[in-house]
Amino acid sequence: RPVKLTPFDPVRYLKSDAAIAEYLNEALRVQDPKFLLVALGDVARARGMSEIARDTGLGRENLYKALSSRANPRIETIFRVAAALGVRFEVRVAYVHPGWIDFHFPHRPIYTELMSSNTSPSNAIVSQDPDILGGVAVFTGTRVPFETMIEYLEGGDSLDTFLGDFPSVHREQVIQALEWLRQLATSGKDPRASAL
Repeated sequence: RPVKLTPFDPVRYLKSDAAIAEYLNEALRVQDPKFLLVALGDVARARGMSEIARDTGLGRENLYKALSSRANPRIETIFRVAAALGVRFEVRVAYVHPGWIDFHFPHRPIYTELMSSNTSPSNAIVSQDPDILGGVAVFTGTRVPFETMIEYLEGGDSLDTFLGDFPSVHREQVIQALEWLRQLATSGKDPRASAL
C-alpha cells in the first residue's frame, strides 16, 4: 500500500516566540541570505502575512516577493520585517584570530591572569583544581578545559557551536575570556609573558 506524504511546512510548528527565535537563529547559522529570507517568510506566514504587511508598510504581494528565495531586498526591508515580527538581530563574537592565542598547552601557566582577574573565586573565568581533570584549567563550575574553546575557535568553529557542545559553559564566561584575549592582542604584549 503506497504511503501518502504531505509537504513539510514549518509554519505548523512556529506557534511560540521561543520556536520562532530558534528557527530564525538556525537560519542565520546557515549563513545563506536566501535561506534567511525564506525563514522570515515562514515566520511572517505564521504570524499572519496581512498583519506583517500592514506593520511594515509593504503591500501583501510585495512582502511575499521580498521574502522569497529569488528576492534581493534592501537591508532596511529586512529590519522592518524583523521589527514587525517582534525579533531583532544581534552580533556576537564568533571567531578569534589564531594569532591572538599563540599559547602552548599545558606547558605554561597562561591562565594566571584570567584566574586573578576577579576578586571572588566564584566569579573567576577559569580555575584549576587537582581533583578536576588532574588540574587542567577549566571554565569555573565545569569540567570543560579552557584549551577546548581555543581549539574550537582556531579550527574555525563558531562560538555558538562551542556553547552548544558544552552547555555547562556560560556565554558570559566565554565573552570575558575573549575580551581578555582581545586586550592582550591590542596591548601588544606577548600573551605568554603577561600570564607569567
